[in-house]
Amino acid sequence: GGTGGAPGDDNTGGGGGAGAAGENSTGSVGGAGGIGIASTITGSSIYYAGGGGGRGCSPTSGEPGGLGGGGAGVFSGQGVSGTDNTGGGGGGSGNGYSGGSTGGSGIVIVKEPAILPTASGIWNLNSVYEYVKCGEWPTRTAAIDYLVVAGGGSAGNNPGQGGTGGGGAGGYITSFPGGTAENLSLGTYAVTIGAGGSASSPCASGNLGSPSIFSSITSTGGGDGGTYSSRAGAPGGSGGGAGSIEAGPGTGGSGNTPPVSPSQGNPGGNAAPDAGNNS
Repeated sequence: GGTGGAPGDDNTGGGGGAGAAGENSTGSVGGAGGIGIASTITGSSIYYAGGGGGRGCSPTSGEPGGLGGGGAGVFSGQGVSGTDNTGGGGGGSGNGYSGGSTGGSGIVIVKEPAILPTASGIWNLNSVYEYVKCGEWPTRTAAIDYLVVAGGGSAGNNPGQGGTGGGGAGGYITSFPGGTAENLSLGTYAVTIGAGGSASSPCASGNLGSPSIFSSITSTGGGDGGTYSSRAGAPGGSGGGAGSIEAGPGTGGSGNTPPVSPSQGNPGGNAAPDAGNNS
């Protein structure tokens, strides 16, 4: 094979986001990270789960991460890491940099009803029985809305030639607004916040994000971005973008893996064949 470095070489795919797939690379332009989704569960509109941007192939290029904490890709050096507490994927790194960006940690937000039903006063048993029979007596359960976002995937680590794909966003699962809340009894419930994918070792693809868990709800960590030695992006809540070098194109990882409904994410972008292929 020939040497790389000419404009058009080593462009990579963007990581998938909760709201859209990662973009494919074309020519000397890498793929942008897929956009996340805005949630108003906190009372403010905040985007979560954006995919990491891919690496472009000119000194002025490097693709943006998806809105929602996705890190930007770069032409040379280390990509921008995903933002913590958003589940954003890490941005693709350029060739010659011995270090990859990390994924952003996930987040779990729960929202209780503003006012729980009560029955103050003194009630005789016959009255209580009648209300219970009619389904009108307050129960010791509450409908809890939730937002569960897993950790984003990291980009690959490429100390030599070639570029790395953007990391996929962590899976995004919510009941708010309009979904099915969790009906929970009084008690203690464990919550797990998924960590973002860590930086990978040299010449390796990135690392998967970790799942986030609340009650019976589990969102899957984002897929890691591919590199030149392992060009395919990995599947996950959203899939990682493909890496590429002159040996050929790469394929983005699938999203919504394992499948849930509504979907928790989207696939990563593909990497086009390199224009400077001399093999």
